[in-house]
Amino acid sequence: MTLCLVADMSEAVGLEANLIRRKEVEISRDHIQAPLSGAPLRHAFSGLLTVLEDASAPNWDGYGSAPVNLKSARHAIRLLSHMPLELPAPEISADPDGEVSIEWYREPRRLFSISVSASGNLSYAGMFGKSSVYGTEEFTNEYLPVLIRAYLSRLFGPNGRLA
Repeated sequence: MTLCLVADMSEAVGLEANLIRRKEVEISRDHIQAPLSGAPLRHAFSGLLTVLEDASAPNWDGYGSAPVNLKSARHAIRLLSHMPLELPAPEISADPDGEVSIEWYREPRRLFSISVSASGNLSYAGMFGKSSVYGTEEFTNEYLPVLIRAYLSRLFGPNGRLA
């Protein structure tokens, strides 16, 4: 399973730059190869492509937001590919600063969110009833950070564990 994002998000502005960004997203959408394993993972990748398309231009939210950074999207793709297959599909969204946000919501006061930066840092926050956590982990693209896996286990796994 691969998803290819074509070029790094440039600092260029203007009509031509926006058209190029939109073309990059179209090309990215066309480069999903091989069936992705599991419906939740397919749903997550589809959500990411939609976010890339919808938030590819500056000011996409009408409040001065930055376009989604393609480096952030690349790290998000790698992160999603390391997620345990038994997890339900997360919701994917764009942050106003151009980062990709990945969130699992179970019920009020039971959720976990990760914001993926262009440098690969993962800023996370979670609520587990009366407890909450937040922090930052470095993502090396080789494995799911241990703390993030533990918090996802706490949110979803039987007795707090993923299989």
